Amino acid sequence: MMMQAVAPQRRIPTTDSRLAPAFEMMLANSAIWKMIRESKVHQIDNVIASSGGEGMVTMGADLLRLFRAGAISRENAFICAANPDVLTRKLIS
Repeated sequence: MMMQAVAPQRRIPTTDSRLAPAFEMMLANSAIWKMIRESKVHQIDNVIASSGGEGMVTMGADLLRLFRAGAISRENAFICAANPDVLTRKLIS
């Protein structure tokens, strides 16, 4: 059986002192398999980010969703972001 999807989760402290799940969703499509075969795993985040129409979502995008919904603080979004610079750019736009 081959990998079909990966969905890591982090639980982020919310503004009301609970925990909210933040997800990343990677579906093993042909582009993902190509990145793995060619040892270009550093490019997988770009594939995930550009494949939202297929149901993929980056952790940063889900943190942004939680922040914009008022569920988590800006500080916690940045603490949990793998790439705070990208999150900053998305908050500005």
